[in-house]
Amino acid sequence: MRGELVLGQYLDLLASGDDCGSVESALRVIHYKTTKYTVERPMQIGAALAGAGPEHLAACAAYARPLGEAFQMYDDLEDVVVDGAGSGTDGRDLREGKHTVVLALAMRHARPAAAERLRTLVGDPSLSEERLAEARALIAATGAPGMVRRMVLERREEALTILDRAPFHPVAKEALRRLTDLAVPGVGQW
Repeated sequence: MRGELVLGQYLDLLASGDDCGSVESALRVIHYKTTKYTVERPMQIGAALAGAGPEHLAACAAYARPLGEAFQMYDDLEDVVVDGAGSGTDGRDLREGKHTVVLALAMRHARPAAAERLRTLVGDPSLSEERLAEARALIAATGAPGMVRRMVLERREEALTILDRAPFHPVAKEALRRLTDLAVPGVGQW
């Protein structure tokens, strides 16, 4: 688990730069830095301590992959989408130039002038609130937040489908359904 986290951190640092990353590289970082460390390995450790065999450990991994991806993309989306209820974050990911799926999709779908402007805004640690709002508006104009919402929903549904088929005790399945809802809260209203 430690090795996978270090690899994820390394890939995250390696991905920093001016190009805003690709969807594929962002998903690779999520796989090692979030999915493995936050969901898969803790589940497998707990299952192993409870005496689980290979079939249960494989089911943990299968469920964890889409849930971990959904969790991280949901978190990354909060950095670029601010709704009327005041949700969203301080824009730290945008200020740090973190390569996320939503940013990669925004760059892929932005018009050339908008993409160039995003490149100048993203990664500026002293980004003012006005320029942060501009970056968020440019990203929203590409439709990337909606694309990521669909990806989150698809992965949530995939995790729940895998869970339904998993060889877990019904009580464990119900607890994991609740965990799924906690990992990506409110997506049912999207």
